[in-house]
Amino acid sequence: MFTKTHCMVFITYSRDVSVSTVKTGMSGKAGNKGAVGIRLLLHSSSLCFVCAHFAAHQSHVSERNNDFTDIWNKMSFPNSITLPSHQYVFWSGDLNYRIDLPIDKVKEAIVSQNWSLLQNVDQLLKSKYSGKAFQGFVEGELNFAPTYKYDSFSDDYDTSEKGRIPAWTDRIMWWHRNSYRSSTSPLPSKHVTIEQGAHPTDVSIVKDHMISSCNESCDPYWNSGGRLMFYGRSELKTSDHR
Repeated sequence: MFTKTHCMVFITYSRDVSVSTVKTGMSGKAGNKGAVGIRLLLHSSSLCFVCAHFAAHQSHVSERNNDFTDIWNKMSFPNSITLPSHQYVFWSGDLNYRIDLPIDKVKEAIVSQNWSLLQNVDQLLKSKYSGKAFQGFVEGELNFAPTYKYDSFSDDYDTSEKGRIPAWTDRIMWWHRNSYRSSTSPLPSKHVTIEQGAHPTDVSIVKDHMISSCNESCDPYWNSGGRLMFYGRSELKTSDHR
């Protein structure tokens, strides 16, 4: 875990640091997939940072949702501290959720910057708002090009024989225990209602999450336990992710 130099002063006020891991590869037997969590107290606030790597491949949505559930349920720290015990949980990593459109349609949308089209078929957003994973987690707007998969040292999406469909596989979200967004468990639910025709990133649509209507001038992250300053890509061409 890294911190900027000007934020080092806060490290002085941190304590009770501990680490936990959860394996999800090969039904929990292998660590090629899973998560590492580090938790601490900053003043009186309990924080946990989770970095995860979920199941790969376009069609394995249920496996990815199961990875989330397993990690949320199984990650624990000394003194029986669990993830929902914290005031804040920050979740990041290669979560491997894909976009459910043919590759040509995805690339056309990227060229025209039609992010809403891609958001509507993003597997993570669909899982979240259908109550299958990440309920109550807050994420920034996906108003940038998908971060996966590039040819190394190139601005070209995957040109290999596999021809992977571009996707927002790399995500960062947070959960705040006292937020109305986290008033229900992040775990799978059978009782989530979305208004017909509404966009899954609209802050006014998810009834069961108790997200109230909001005009254009309001902060979509109000009462979410924090303010998002930036959400975007990193243009490092040494990786096939951005």
